[in-house]
Amino acid sequence: MFGKIRYLMLALISAALPSRAAALPDIYLAENFSTAPENRGWQTHGSASLFAWNATNHNLEVTWDSAQPTSYFHLPLGATITSTNDFMFGFDLRLRDVAVGTTPGNPWSFQLAASLLNFTNATNPAFSRAAGYFPNVVEFNFFPYAGGIYGPGIYATAISSAGDFSGGGFTEWIDLDTNALYHVELRFFAANRRLVTRLTRDGQPAWPLNEAWLPENFGDFQVDTLAVSSYNDAVPWEGGSVLAHGTVDNLFFISPPPVATQAGRVSGGGWETVVASRLDWNYQLQRSTDFKAWGNVGAAVPGTGIGLSLKDLAPPAGGGFYRVQALRP
Repeated sequence: MFGKIRYLMLALISAALPSRAAALPDIYLAENFSTAPENRGWQTHGSASLFAWNATNHNLEVTWDSAQPTSYFHLPLGATITSTNDFMFGFDLRLRDVAVGTTPGNPWSFQLAASLLNFTNATNPAFSRAAGYFPNVVEFNFFPYAGGIYGPGIYATAISSAGDFSGGGFTEWIDLDTNALYHVELRFFAANRRLVTRLTRDGQPAWPLNEAWLPENFGDFQVDTLAVSSYNDAVPWEGGSVLAHGTVDNLFFISPPPVATQAGRVSGGGWETVVASRLDWNYQLQRSTDFKAWGNVGAAVPGTGIGLSLKDLAPPAGGGFYRVQALRP
């Protein structure tokens, strides 16, 4: 009866490994653009015309234009985050149009980015994604297709204070369709120095993406700012350029993430999931039989600060799949 039951944590998942996370005040930042974001500390650096709050649709209109100076729509985190901290950040993305090779002499692809930055470094005139000097970055990048043998791709990366790159993190031949709604989440695990990316399309799981990792000689990164980033393509080492328009919504940053460990088992004729909970979050067990439609199992349960048991006492006869959502009260 329970042969098909699996325990699944989408997005809010951690390996049960010894924690290396350094002590840090809890940080929870969430922006849904329901009101003017500048009232909550958001600012623009560079070309202000690239970012505009849409008061009707409650989102951020973004232009990624590599012909413009490097520009950010940004918010301070209130602390410096390093590789000793567990954290996650994410956003919703809907692209309206994308063109590459828009700068004469730069015919190839160039990235659309959302980033964790060290603001002092990122606003230094020497900082350049195109020229190859950009220390202290943790970032999601999408490279649109420019033709030829190299496909479109998604690149999750961390760059150290010394400019060293994380390994892996690139998944080729992943294209983002215009007018589709994508949800992006990046989560860093301090215990094993892994950066994991999750992507959904119109609410459904999209492609599996390759993890990034920090090599032994990586050193460390120090980031203090959440940003939507439009990079300039001058002095190109990649030879690319881009002009794209779209919207960003539901930006968030959490450290440490609200689900720290996991366990699942068949128990007493039902299914039990145990999470290490936090007092300032509620936890909702959800179930699916096809990975497409998810339903709540019971009501959300407040965190206790210790292990929290969530049970499905009447699982479906054919089994199912389980996940836990952490919800801010």
